[in-house]
Amino acid sequence: MLFRLFLGLCLVVGLRAQNTCISTGQGVNADGCNCNNNCGPYTPAGSSNTILIPSPNGPGQLQAANVFTLVGTDIPAAAGLQLCLAPAGVNSCNPGNLGQCILRTDNPPLTTSATFTIPTTGAGAWATSQMELESTPRRLCLENGGVVRETGLFMAVVWNCDDTVTAQTCATAYRTTVSGAAYTNAVNAQVNPGLGLTALQVRQLQGNTQCCKGGLGFQVGRCINPNLQSCCGGAGIERTTQRCCNSTTQTVAAIGDSCPCVTHDAQLRPIANGNCPFNEFCCVKTKYPELLYIGQSPVRQTGTCFNPATHQCCNTGEVYDSGSHQCCSINGVQSLNIPCPCEAHSDCVGGNAQAFNLSTTNNRQALTDMMCCKQTSPPPRETAVCDAYTNFPSGQASPESQRCHGVCFDTRYQICCNGAVCRREFEKCCNATCCNRRIGTCADYGRRSPALSTAYNWVGFGDDFKQCTIIEQLDPIKVFWIFIMPTLFGLGTLVAVAVVLVFTSRARRRVFVFVEKLLIILALVIVLFSIVTYFSPAYKFGIVLSIAAMLSILTAAAGRVKWLNVLAVVAIVIAILYMFDPFSGNDYLNMTYLRMANNYPHPNADGFFRTVDLLWQDGGDEVARACVDWYQYFAYDRQLRDLDRYDNPFTWTFGYCSRGYLAALMYFGILAAALLVAMLVLALIMLILRFRKEHYDPVEIVTQIHDDAGMPFPGALDDDYFD
Repeated sequence: MLFRLFLGLCLVVGLRAQNTCISTGQGVNADGCNCNNNCGPYTPAGSSNTILIPSPNGPGQLQAANVFTLVGTDIPAAAGLQLCLAPAGVNSCNPGNLGQCILRTDNPPLTTSATFTIPTTGAGAWATSQMELESTPRRLCLENGGVVRETGLFMAVVWNCDDTVTAQTCATAYRTTVSGAAYTNAVNAQVNPGLGLTALQVRQLQGNTQCCKGGLGFQVGRCINPNLQSCCGGAGIERTTQRCCNSTTQTVAAIGDSCPCVTHDAQLRPIANGNCPFNEFCCVKTKYPELLYIGQSPVRQTGTCFNPATHQCCNTGEVYDSGSHQCCSINGVQSLNIPCPCEAHSDCVGGNAQAFNLSTTNNRQALTDMMCCKQTSPPPRETAVCDAYTNFPSGQASPESQRCHGVCFDTRYQICCNGAVCRREFEKCCNATCCNRRIGTCADYGRRSPALSTAYNWVGFGDDFKQCTIIEQLDPIKVFWIFIMPTLFGLGTLVAVAVVLVFTSRARRRVFVFVEKLLIILALVIVLFSIVTYFSPAYKFGIVLSIAAMLSILTAAAGRVKWLNVLAVVAIVIAILYMFDPFSGNDYLNMTYLRMANNYPHPNADGFFRTVDLLWQDGGDEVARACVDWYQYFAYDRQLRDLDRYDNPFTWTFGYCSRGYLAALMYFGILAAALLVAMLVLALIMLILRFRKEHYDPVEIVTQIHDDAGMPFPGALDDDYFD
């Protein structure tokens, strides 16, 4: 039983020690690290938390009854509480290095303050010449029953200056004093370091010609070098590394850090703007109203000053850069790259706070353009646990840990798409997907593998879904290559054939012989076949076939025009060579139809049939996707297909690249090749018959006028033509 009581007493004492928080010492602000008792060696002394004591070598000595008062919360109400001055060079408050200690003098002892009398004379005096020559202040520690903790305060001994008193000016009296024996014992400094100053150190002290004197502490002034330092009340700060936050309270911060602020003084009276610098405001925790008061008394909070021109304050007490972060109502400060979680539109007004204000009026900057975007079809099955109190009491948490159904979006440039946030200007809503208008389209014919649909068709077979697709999207460039260009080629070919036929009918009035008629018929059939090839990547074969066919028609109509007959034969021969490409691989005579990515001739595109065979393939490599890559289209988007129950997973293509269409193209090519060979034979026959040399006996010819004149082929003339 006694052991349990002893253990409970130890826990109570430990907790009391942990809850102790010193706010000021003789009016000088203590470092806030003491509230958690974690100051340690990483919290160096600063001019704003150092209490100055007059040097015995200078004017303005402390009187015997100089009372030093600590103000804070949960200070142990024990008469044995001691204030200790740590020895020089000690970096933390530990039971083994407390140095000189003095007992509290207030009676009865309080938990909000403790008073001590600073010894000024005798062997235990705290103001000594030795301390004045030390380069760093000493730590002040609290000790109670063996429990030691930090106070966040330091103490230093300086020459007490005052510009209003002639005997205490830095420019004259101090320069004269530091030149005396108490400071210039250079030999003693070399033999016993710390007991005197070298000549260089004396010259450095003589450069301290400006006095910094404030109303805190024991109102002791110190001399500084105005070229290196500046005054912040009674504190001297380095001009290159520190800045003055408030000269009245002697608050100092690093030049790149924010200034600290406090909402109330020790008597819980509100402090105007938290003692922040001009044009800055105090940012403290205001998210949870119940944490701002204890009963009817406000809670004294410490916070951070911020400049509203460059930073913002979140109601969690965090100062953030609004160019990279944002303050969310639910979980505090987070990255701008992640939208704030929400459950209702009211969760998207933000948690920004203008400045500390005990009233809730004008204490928030509401974001009126923000709304909450949630999935509505189908509704989520999980129950939402999403409000500001899910992160109580800190108010701060990661967005990934929030159990919210929605995210906030800006209605000025965004739209809600069933839980997804899309850009209004260049995206459209496609079910629950943001579909880019330039590279995607919303397909309403998509089918999916087994998915929940309705109570009457729970497997979802045959149900259509809307889904964004890039693979099956038609843009203006694709439309041109797929529809416009083949149509223009076809119309142009038909117009050209019509012109040729008009010329044929009016070239000369005669009756065509069988060979000429047959050549014209074969040429027209080849023109029809060539138009089909326009609607494929092999359209250039169709152009060559059409040219050869039209030259053949002109030759059949022109009669004995030798150069035109020869040109038609050459054109047909070239068309046949282009169709079969018998010289594939030759540097000069190959007629390979396609090129590879490296601009070399494609090894599988020599001639019409090999080219169509290449287009027939479908797969994932360059060789097997020639048709799809040529159009950048005609490939199925597998995300839009029910491959388990309806769509064939091995059917990859459609349209011009489908197996059926390419097979028909192959058959048309076979017929066109056969007709080309036949046209070549007919053209050669006409060339031979028209321009062969015939030897006849001299005869007298009687010319008669008839409507039509036949070709001078054997058997084409009647006996009546000869007399």
